[in-house]
Order: sequence, then C-alpha cells, then structure tokens
Amino acid sequence: MASIRKNFIFTLASQLLVVLTPLLVMPFVARRLQVDNVGISSFTESIVYIFSICAVFGCSVYGQREVAYCKGDEQAQLKRFLEIFTSVSLTAIVSAVAFLIFICFQTQYQLFYLIQILELVAYWWDVSWYYQGREDFKQLLLRNVLVKGSYIALIFLFIRDTNDLPLYIFLRCLTLFIGSAIILAPVLYRAIKFRVTFSLRSIPKHLKGMFLLFLPSIAIMVYTVLDKTMIGVMTKSPSQNGCYEEAIKMIRVLMHIVATISIVLLPRIAMLHANGKRDEIEQKLHHSFKFIYCLTFPMMCGIYFIAPPFIPWFLGPGFEGSIGLLQTLGILLFLIGVGRLLGTTLISMGKENLYTRNIVIGACFNFILNLFLIPRYQALGAAYASVLAEMLVMGAMIYSNRSLLSLRKLVYSSLIYLLAIAVMSGALMGVRSVLACGVFLQLVLFVCVGGATYGLVLLLLRETFVCDLMRRIFAKVQRRRA
Repeated sequence: MASIRKNFIFTLASQLLVVLTPLLVMPFVARRLQVDNVGISSFTESIVYIFSICAVFGCSVYGQREVAYCKGDEQAQLKRFLEIFTSVSLTAIVSAVAFLIFICFQTQYQLFYLIQILELVAYWWDVSWYYQGREDFKQLLLRNVLVKGSYIALIFLFIRDTNDLPLYIFLRCLTLFIGSAIILAPVLYRAIKFRVTFSLRSIPKHLKGMFLLFLPSIAIMVYTVLDKTMIGVMTKSPSQNGCYEEAIKMIRVLMHIVATISIVLLPRIAMLHANGKRDEIEQKLHHSFKFIYCLTFPMMCGIYFIAPPFIPWFLGPGFEGSIGLLQTLGILLFLIGVGRLLGTTLISMGKENLYTRNIVIGACFNFILNLFLIPRYQALGAAYASVLAEMLVMGAMIYSNRSLLSLRKLVYSSLIYLLAIAVMSGALMGVRSVLACGVFLQLVLFVCVGGATYGLVLLLLRETFVCDLMRRIFAKVQRRRA
C-alpha cells in the first residue's frame, strides 16, 4: 500500500502543475485578449460547467470512495469502475442533449458554446476518481505533466490578439479532452483484457448513490460557478466578470495546494472507517488541521499585502478591480480548506446526508446574498457572499464532525500560527513603509521577508508540525549523503 506521504507528494506535484499553468498563462492571456474577452470566456464557461456538473452526476467523489472500498482486488475495482462509468454515461448523454438544445436557442456566443462541447465530453471521460480510489496518484501526475505542458505551449504559440478568443477556448477544451482520454483508455483496456463483466441491475443502485453526492455538487456550483453567471446577468458588464474571473482563478490556483490533503485522505479514511479504526481517523484529522493552519494563514496574509502591486504588474491595465476581489477571496483558502477536509471525512464514513445538508444550506445562503449584494457592490458583492457562505459551511462541517474533533485542541494549536502571522504582518508593514523600488523587487522582498519571518517564529516556538517536518527533511538528506 502506498504511504500517505508518498501519495501526498505525487498529488502535490500534480496540483503544482495545475497551479503553475494558470500563473504562466494568465498574464499573457489577459494582455492578449483584454478584460472583456476574459469576461466572455468566463461567463460561457460557467454555463457549460453547469451542464458538466449534471453530466458527471456526483460521480467523482462517489466513484473514488467505491473503488477505495475494493482496495487490493483489481478485478472488483474494474467491475465497480464499469458499473459507475456506465451509470454516468447515461446522465452525460442526457446532459449533452440538453446542452445542444440550449445552444439552438442562443443568439449570442453560440460559437463559443459549440466549441465547449469538447469540455462537456472531457468531464464525462475524466476518470481521475478511479486512480484516486486506487491511490495511484503517479499516473495522474504523468497525465498532468503532458496535458498542462501542451496547453502552455499551444497558448504561447497561437494566441496573439483579441480576435483569438475562439481559438483560446478551443485549445483549452481540446487539452482537457485529450487529458481525459489519456487516463480513460488504459482502464477500459484492462477491463477488456481481464474480461470483466457486470450486471446492468447495479446501475440504479449507483445512480442513487451518485445522486446523494450530486445534490452537494449542485450546491457547490452555486457559489463556485453560478457567481460568475449571476455577475454577468445582473451587472451586464464583461469587465466585472473578467476581474472576478482572474481573482477567483488565482485563489483556486492556491486552493489546489490546500485541497491536496483532502484528495489523499479520502480513500485512506474510507478504508480506516471500514476497518473500525476511529482513533487513527481522529489523529489524521488533527494533523491535517495543522497542515491547513500552516499553509493558509501565511497565504491569506501574503495576498493582502501583495495584491495592490501584484495585480497591475501581473495582469496589466484594466484589471485594477481584481485587487479588492483577491484580498477578499483570499479568506476562502482557510474556510474551504477546513470545509473540504471535514466534508471528505463525512463522505468517507458514508455520511453523505450530513455533507449534503451542510453544502445545500451554504449554497442557499450564498444565492440569497448574491441577489442583494451583487446589484450594490457588483463583483465584490459576490466575493462577500462567498466568504460569508463558506463561514457558515465550515461551522456546519465542524459541528457534524464534533465527535471526532477536540475544539479546545484545534483552537490551541491555531494560536501559534496566529502569533506567527501577527509578527509576519508587522514585518511586511515595515517593509512596505520603507520600500522605494520596482514592483518585481517589492514582490520578492514581500515573499522573502514574510516567509522567513513566519518560518522563524514557528521554529523559535518549536511548533511540533513544523519541527517534525524539518527533522524528516534533514534525516532524508543525511541518508542520501551516507
């Protein structure tokens, strides 16, 4: 069985590719396409994503958990894969037909929607859940290296000006499509090779199980994708959508790193729960909380100080509205990090009803807030609504997992990190007050001074998570030298 540490490294490397790709492409695309075209791409993609969520029908999390339950038996895993993939194929076909009907009634952006049929198929064919359930994160890493590398090369080679918006959308959808096909083909080949068979009678059972996780997927969509749709409809401003798109994209880039721990833990907690090892689950949860504190607190602090000089330098003129959006949305790193970790725990333990309830409550709250805040504050109103809704969801997730958590221990373990952040903020304010240099050097100084201050405070306070991590790193270095 692969260790959690090794799985984490593979998954983190894969997520880093997801992180680096937008960072490399964003400034280039923003300057070539301009803010209005970025907003159009964001708006149409949000519509397509709604149909894509309906197509996969909660398959991703459900499939990962069901494959994890068959750990150690490849025949059983392949059989479960065929059952679930056949089930999701039915919902994908229905969603595709509905999307084609939708396109027929569109007079604006029809070409962009037609191109993004490829994206709809890519979501259908994306069987990452099978590899995650098997804890085979290495294959996903190799796929991401190939796909993301090709995407970056194609964007830099072919995107030149605002007239290339259709080509930009096509290249994005094409690489997603190819990436999904690359990981689907080997699984189908092995199922055929081993002559795996299954009964169609299993499909209703899987559709029911997927539906329980489809409801929270729809709810999550309300405050991850529908925000952009509502901004486009209510403000009638592509530039508002463009500023929001770039800000939320940067937050999601960082969120991929934070979410790594949840991706890795889901199959492991599912297995521990199946074996009745409650104490180990509690231990892993508290250790994961420290990881989230350690990572998200300095991220939020850094975003607040870096956003004003970074946005104009990175994205160019026209995106000044993204500064306040990025500072506000940065709070989501901690809120969603905790929410995903505890939501993953509920799903792993078969408590989909509690998970669904919490997400639906948050989504309804977010939708209502959007109706009031977007007309008044435009894109910033959507950011406020997302933060408030995620606070509610995080609180509900903590309450639902209260039997596994010690709130006193969680609060106590966070105090060291809060103290380190306070010192880091003081250092960054001091640097900002005496800076008189170019933007790039400002950013370098912010990162170096902030990171060094934060790490030094944690080491001086002998924070156990950081000290254990440093000891492991030094031990590995010494072993390699020996």
